Amino acid sequence: MSLQESWNITRCHLKRARHLLPQPLREDSEGGSLTAFEEFLLHNELGLAFDELEMIGMGNHCPPAFWRAMLAAAESMQLFDQAERCRAELL
Repeated sequence: MSLQESWNITRCHLKRARHLLPQPLREDSEGGSLTAFEEFLLHNELGLAFDELEMIGMGNHCPPAFWRAMLAAAESMQLFDQAERCRAELL
């Protein structure tokens, strides 16, 4: 698999997770923001986009499907610590 293909797969996982966020969404300046997430995604800063979305997820009551998508994104980037945090949210 090429690097570009890997990025596209990760981007799909992150976008799926973003669409699984609960509404209304609670955001604050210290808990991640969708604006920052979108900006990082636009500039292919996938790790930073993941971090923003994870912070948003931690501040909201997200469904298991959100955490499964986040887990898939973490695994596709080989972010093992982040993957473990996502697994913990699924327990």
